[in-house]
Amino acid sequence: MARGALYRVPFRRRRMGLTNYKLRRGLLLSRKPLLVLRKTNM
Repeated sequence: MARGALYRVPFRRRRMGLTNYKLRRGLLLSRKPLLVLRKTNM
């Protein structure tokens, strides 16, 4: 009978290499305003 996972799967964005969570955590803790650029309608 299955008991649980043998290992922990990382977040999807971490697996895809899109998000560096160490840098993201530092930005969030710095309390600075965020600038988000989104590429749309191009």
